[in-house]
Amino acid sequence: MYEITVPKLNSNDTGYVLTEWHYADGDLVPAGAEVAVVETSKAAEALTSEVGGVLQHRLMAAQECSPGEVIGRLFPDEQQRQRFLAADVDPRPAPAAPNLVITEPARQLIDEYGLDMAALVGIGKTVIGRADVRQLVEQGRTAASAAPAGAARRIHRLTRSQLAIAEIVTTSHRTIPAAYAVVIVAVDQALDVLRVYSERERVSARLPELLIRCVAELVDRFPLFFATALDDGTAALADEARVGVTIDVGRGLSMPVLGGAATSSLSTIADALTAYRAKALREQLTVDDLAGATIGVSLPAGDVLFAQPLVPPGLACMLALGATQTVPHLDEGGGLALRRVAYLGLSYDHRLINGRDAALFLGELKSAIESPERLRALTR
Repeated sequence: MYEITVPKLNSNDTGYVLTEWHYADGDLVPAGAEVAVVETSKAAEALTSEVGGVLQHRLMAAQECSPGEVIGRLFPDEQQRQRFLAADVDPRPAPAAPNLVITEPARQLIDEYGLDMAALVGIGKTVIGRADVRQLVEQGRTAASAAPAGAARRIHRLTRSQLAIAEIVTTSHRTIPAAYAVVIVAVDQALDVLRVYSERERVSARLPELLIRCVAELVDRFPLFFATALDDGTAALADEARVGVTIDVGRGLSMPVLGGAATSSLSTIADALTAYRAKALREQLTVDDLAGATIGVSLPAGDVLFAQPLVPPGLACMLALGATQTVPHLDEGGGLALRRVAYLGLSYDHRLINGRDAALFLGELKSAIESPERLRALTR
């Protein structure tokens, strides 16, 4: 007998949800096949069976599961599966509830309104669509409006993604002595050069792609900015720059990771970010997409000019790029002129990075983005 267990998928989650089985009880599963899908607060991950056999579920779809828990078993043949079932020794049998199929639009509404599984089972259908969820919500509103004065308040249940983000924020504030520094970067030349480059290469290369490339190049000169603080007063240095980049398409913040950015072209970085945004929209980001960052970059949200990101546990710092703004300044002749600028901020773990080094790090990035020679070299 082979036990299908849940691996540790996300260090910020203590539990996941088993969302789908690809095989039914009694099906013959080939070795190397994807048997189930487990969702963390950030991504869905397919679980692959190392061996083949006849499947028996231990948990059903939509049940909570935890790292290391057995969710199913594979038997050499049907006879052995039947003998196991007859023994009835499983300490956590699957509950007697319908195996619901929930469409993706319906799932989004379920998260938005914080509906629980009991309410969904009460609909009485095996396939639940968006219209079913809306009807359930309207029924709840009708009942609430008919309730007498002083009845219980309406409650919004936080989604798994929101709860996971809250846990990260709490852990960061509790464990990381963070500091912050910011510089103003003149971006007129960079924006002009990037526009010409994008038209020539037929990609959308902007300031974020330029910043990611410039950040990744500093890993050897500023190793502690890419390190992880350890509990014994030491720091684990990174072998390479792996840049985590924040993406929010309206379904919670994610930070997929770009490897090899130090030697990648701006068009390659742009294509990678576009692919990650598409996966985020389809909710197809995987655990591998989100793992292994050694530094983080928070990108502007709309017209936000200034942001101070937290330092995610496991990282030494997090950069934040604000939206571009046009401001007046004195030109070389003393006359009044306009220029485009952006705030570039750095939240950093003060155990690893001091203020002087933070200023030097930001100064290097500012110089690279403002340098005509550097811009020409990156956009040849």
